[in-house]
Amino acid sequence: MQVVFLRSSRLVILFTIITLLQSSSGYCIEPSNTYLKILEKALIVSPQVKAVTASINVKKAELRSANLVPQAEIEFEAEEFGIDGSDFLDSEMTIYYSREIEPKSLRSKKRIVAESSLKKARLIYTNQLLLYIKEISKSYYEVVLKQMELDLVRETEELAKEMLKVAKNRVSAGAAPGLEQERSEMEYDMALIDVRRAEKELYNGRVKLASYLNISEDGLPPINENQLPPISEHKCTENHCFTSNSTNFSIHKKDTSIQLTNNKHPLLMASAESVEEARLSTEIIHIESKPVYNTTFGFRHVGETADNSFIIGVAIPLGSSRRNQSKIEAAKWLVKEEENNLADTKIRLTREIQQNILQEKTIRSEFNAIENRILPAAERIFQSVKEGYLRGELKYTDLLLAKQSLVAAAKQRVTALSGLRLAILDLEIAYGGTREMKKIIEETLVK
Repeated sequence: MQVVFLRSSRLVILFTIITLLQSSSGYCIEPSNTYLKILEKALIVSPQVKAVTASINVKKAELRSANLVPQAEIEFEAEEFGIDGSDFLDSEMTIYYSREIEPKSLRSKKRIVAESSLKKARLIYTNQLLLYIKEISKSYYEVVLKQMELDLVRETEELAKEMLKVAKNRVSAGAAPGLEQERSEMEYDMALIDVRRAEKELYNGRVKLASYLNISEDGLPPINENQLPPISEHKCTENHCFTSNSTNFSIHKKDTSIQLTNNKHPLLMASAESVEEARLSTEIIHIESKPVYNTTFGFRHVGETADNSFIIGVAIPLGSSRRNQSKIEAAKWLVKEEENNLADTKIRLTREIQQNILQEKTIRSEFNAIENRILPAAERIFQSVKEGYLRGELKYTDLLLAKQSLVAAAKQRVTALSGLRLAILDLEIAYGGTREMKKIIEETLVK
């Protein structure tokens, strides 16, 4: 009977192996690049990216326009042509070439404003795509969670199957009532139902993830917990910095606090560009308030006398400075508004990071409690109850309760592990995304 029941420890062995893999801080498990490939593919096929690319092309065209000099004009006039039978050469003809004399600094500042506008657009769209990446990542993590839950219920099914075999042997030997076998059969049937439910939930999760890639579910590669993405950058709380590969979290003490907003978040950088753009716009308006001369060069031919002459002229607008007073005041107000927006953005991003740090610390504490105390205790209790049951000292109901407690603890661990991964994702996005995320977005926008 003991030999038959040895396979019932497969669940405990599975938990032990997973625990060793996840809690080792001295080794780095090389993560699969499935996650990054899925993000890249999802961005490529996304209609949102196509719209963003078209908008960026508009900004690029504006930059090219800002580099152009003022448009020149050529004017041709012919007078008294065809009167009294005169031919073309007998008429009076004038050719003018005119162009505004633009201050050299004006075009330079307009070009810088256009460059800033393009950069700001890229940053804003980068933030939008980071939120899209967050949405895809959550779907990816959901698939990982459902796969872990399926693996768990399959192991639970195997355990229930072995317990049913033991119950049948005991009933056949007269060591247990028939009710024990009936209860084991019910537990096994319930385990089968859980497996079917987990398979359906995993399929639904894979279908959702595949929809981001514009493919069918069967075209999606297998995804499991070993393919969770690493934390590519060191993230710091007020007292700690932590790194992670897959689900391995190692904590390093940090004595000093950090600057929560490190001026690298796309929205923060975009707000800074808006302030600079507003300041340059004010300077441009001041330059445009000054008179802009219009020069004219021409050639005149008088047919009657066959005289030829050159023409030089200058046009000077009057009262232009007074006409721009409202624009100047509006530009000054815009600078103040953009500075306020920058300050508000810093406050908002700092608050989001602080909230996500607190969320990550809370969930990590819960995960550590399950990982280090609750699950090991459930394993020890199950082993003790199993041994007592085999010796005839404990009842089947005691064994059943111990098994249920072990399975429940394992499920809590899977849920906490998934929650911790999502909390770290929220923190990554709050910091402005990882290097890998930004690289994928940049490469996608360039294509």
